[in-house]
Amino acid sequence: MSKKAADQLREQVLLAFPDAQFGITNCRKISGSSSWSQHSWSGANDITHKDHGYSSNPTHQVWLRELVDWLREKMELLSLKSILGPDYNSAHADHVHADHWPKGYSTPPCAGGSHRTQYSSGRVVSGDPGPENGYVGAPPEPPQGGDDFMLTITRSTVENGDRGDMAATAQSLLARHSFPPSNTFTNNVPDGIFGNASDSATRAFQGSAGLGVDGVIGPNTWAALEAS
Repeated sequence: MSKKAADQLREQVLLAFPDAQFGITNCRKISGSSSWSQHSWSGANDITHKDHGYSSNPTHQVWLRELVDWLREKMELLSLKSILGPDYNSAHADHVHADHWPKGYSTPPCAGGSHRTQYSSGRVVSGDPGPENGYVGAPPEPPQGGDDFMLTITRSTVENGDRGDMAATAQSLLARHSFPPSNTFTNNVPDGIFGNASDSATRAFQGSAGLGVDGVIGPNTWAALEAS
């Protein structure tokens, strides 16, 4: 979540609900799930009433439902992707979760994930997203000609034996560079199983790109795969 989006949300909420308080970054997985919470990227706000905190008492829930209704009316203005409250499930009975980012990011930086900043022109820059996203470090390179907006993408290391969305993304990018892992695509859809074929394709790509050849898709290999 950009500083601009976070500040706008807080400013607008506090104008309408002056007793609101906010919680953002928390490096954790979703309760009862293996998926990382968007709070791990500072991509979501938890909002409560300052006099109730994380409480599910009836008075607080009335206030939370009023907030949910108000946020839904402002969803586009505030660039929100999802709003979860007491009527969503028991895990949100004591707060409102306002999410700026879609799901799908693999590993947050607080857990060792690496960042890419991809501009609208397609240019990809490696590195920390900077304090505007809740992290200490140098901000991304400033936009250049044709870079009218940017998207921060988090990539985790992928290697032999890994499965899932990041493995499928790696397979698709390898295929785009003419190194398709054999027997991993069905109707042009990757299977997301990073096995021996994907390892071999990665090594071939790394060799052609002048990278260290180890079959592991780390920061340098991601950057090369994501380059146009």
